[in-house]
Amino acid sequence: MITRLFDCASDHAIDGLGPVTAVKVGSRKGKCQGSQPRLRLQIRMVSVQSQLSPFGHRLRDWRRQRGLSQLQLASLAETTPRHVSFIETGRSRPGRDLVLRLAECMHLPVRDRNELLALAGLPPAFAERELDEEELRPFRVAVEAMLRKHEPYPACAFDGLGRVRMANAPFGVLWPGAMDASPEDAVDAL
Repeated sequence: MITRLFDCASDHAIDGLGPVTAVKVGSRKGKCQGSQPRLRLQIRMVSVQSQLSPFGHRLRDWRRQRGLSQLQLASLAETTPRHVSFIETGRSRPGRDLVLRLAECMHLPVRDRNELLALAGLPPAFAERELDEEELRPFRVAVEAMLRKHEPYPACAFDGLGRVRMANAPFGVLWPGAMDASPEDAVDAL
């Protein structure tokens, strides 16, 4: 709330304050031009309902899902509860280091950390690679070997989103089309 002294109850324009309401809270004795009293007015800012930023909305969802208060999260991330509140409401924009600290404190998976960074307008910190890339060849070979050793029993390998990425021959016989199924359909079939 802003208290301001106006002379002669004149209609002064108040630039940059947005919509305001003025209420007379008292007057002083004295004269000024035109014999009007000096008025002391309280101006109440009528705040426009601020919308949560996409980042702030997602951060609040994760924080609540983890059962943390703003104070607890701020303490874990070594920042202030006020800053966490400002970030959630969109009044402040977080830096890269803070986004990563908040994500680390909530033990978020790497994919979700990248999502938070993207929502904050920052580049991803962790590269996402396809299983077919040359850099992942040793891991792909290891998974293929495990699937072959599991034969004659059906076996498959899922990715982080629940999609079937690799399967052995018995799995393909039992569940044809599982490789092309959505994660929900794949789980239902199993």
